[in-house]
Amino acid sequence: MSKITAHSGCDGMPDNSMEFVRYALGSDIRRNRNEELILSHDESTEMAVKLSQVFELLKERPDKKINCDLKSPGLEVPVYQLAREYKVENQLIYSGAVS
Repeated sequence: MSKITAHSGCDGMPDNSMEFVRYALGSDIRRNRNEELILSHDESTEMAVKLSQVFELLKERPDKKINCDLKSPGLEVPVYQLAREYKVENQLIYSGAVS
């Protein structure tokens, strides 16, 4: 199985877009001001994709894993809980600010 990790906008894909997610299936995870889990490489979260959208896509690809680059401590449990909702918890690799 391939392990693909990347940052937003790789290989000319639009930053923080579903096109990028489909291309690389990699993510930087943060919370937006509504406390939703989102993908965003930087602090700008205006156009960020919700993590639930990524997990919805990921469940269609059980042969893929996704690197969840957690950008602040304390995100591992909410990310795992959301992944369980979508039945993709075994497709996650955690990195970043895991506490």
